[in-house]
Amino acid sequence: QHLKHTKGLGSWFTGLDAAILKTAPKYMVAVVIKDYMGEYLAPVDPKDKTAVLLKQAKIAVTAGVAGAVLTNPFDVVRNEMFKTEEGMV
Repeated sequence: QHLKHTKGLGSWFTGLDAAILKTAPKYMVAVVIKDYMGEYLAPVDPKDKTAVLLKQAKIAVTAGVAGAVLTNPFDVVRNEMFKTEEGMV
């Protein structure tokens, strides 16, 4: 409410454009990496729960790291937008 009264309703959306530019590619990268890694890694016996868990963990870690590394610049932009209260445009 304070932001609405002091800086207007638009202040509620500060950083939204950078957040969208960061989040959408992050999930797209994660899905692509997940699909690629699922095909790239050697198949495991579905009955071997440890092997299945390790394969899924490798895929998840790789997808998470790739998504974070590739979209980190947008996170920096978003944080700077909050500090300076400016938009991307």
